[in-house]
Amino acid sequence: MKCFNAPIPRGSWDSRFSPPVVAAIAAIVALAAACANPESSAAGLASDIPSVTSHSARVDAENGQIVYVSVVLSAPARAAVEYENEFAGKFRTALSETAVEHIIPVVRLRANTAYQYAVAVERGDGTLAYRARGEFETGGLPGILATMRSAASGESSQDLIIADYKIESASGGWEERIVIMDALGYAVWNYHAVGAVGLGEILVLPNGNILYQLDPCCIVEITPLGEIAGEIAAAGTHHGFLLLEDGRILDIDRRRIAFDDSGNGGDSERSVWVDAVRALGPADGEIERVWDPMDFWDIRDAAQWGARNPDRDDWLHMNSVSESPAGGYIVSLRDIDQVVSISPDFQTVRWRLGGPDSDFDFPDPADRFTAQHTASELPNGNA
Repeated sequence: MKCFNAPIPRGSWDSRFSPPVVAAIAAIVALAAACANPESSAAGLASDIPSVTSHSARVDAENGQIVYVSVVLSAPARAAVEYENEFAGKFRTALSETAVEHIIPVVRLRANTAYQYAVAVERGDGTLAYRARGEFETGGLPGILATMRSAASGESSQDLIIADYKIESASGGWEERIVIMDALGYAVWNYHAVGAVGLGEILVLPNGNILYQLDPCCIVEITPLGEIAGEIAAAGTHHGFLLLEDGRILDIDRRRIAFDDSGNGGDSERSVWVDAVRALGPADGEIERVWDPMDFWDIRDAAQWGARNPDRDDWLHMNSVSESPAGGYIVSLRDIDQVVSISPDFQTVRWRLGGPDSDFDFPDPADRFTAQHTASELPNGNA
């Protein structure tokens, strides 16, 4: 049985994650996982191990899928909470810092579900002694999320999947929620992304925090407890971003461009949205547009608008940027049905697949793609 650690307060998160597995916004985050320490038992406890003076559990008032277990020990020590439900599984949090009083957050919980828990105190040799037991029941899911149903078939290769849901709110508007589901399709964590017109990329950071793109203003980092850990101003950001090795963030931004379209029978001051790839420096706030399609294609050329809806309000409609295994980047241009490979220095378009002026043929017309999303290049060179 695999053993992962669940988070402890204020961003000190242990995590494991894997590459995306569903759509454009799937990722794996192990907030907690099945765990049983073979060296831990309630029998044969040394007398110098602190006892549990008191313990209790409370459900978070704002999010019924977060529970806080309060523990008071007779002497300073590190503590954890092991919790289980016969259908949901058995999990254990990370050890807290050495102290007498502990508040241990518990996550990765199904809604409206009863769990049994045990308080584990660390021995001097690093093994755990179980000193007290209790129960708690989680709260419900918010609004229409409580009525949504998902079904899983087959055998999942991942423990958890993260995705976003756009749902109708009780007030009649719309709200965006980030939801983590377990392998059986049960929601085990959710977060309301307040102020979102839409959500773009969602990533899990090595520290266990979640980084998400809030269209159209910014990129936000939150802890698994829903606390905002940081925010990067990124006006116009949408659809996707990458974390670069140098600490910068590569995203897609949008700005309004006016051009003379009279040669195509259009307005001499036609105004449309144009996307570009941008680099953001979180540390110094520097913003640089590193790849602009207007440097490589003529917006006035009707052929570069594709066959669909030439009167639309945006040009190309970039909807993903990803790293190429060969170095450089892969960009998806939805509205011209094209995937583009860009050199690492952003100075060269290496190839164009699909759409106008494609560098590749499609012997079978049925193989042509349209309105693609989340383009990437495989290690074998296929896209």
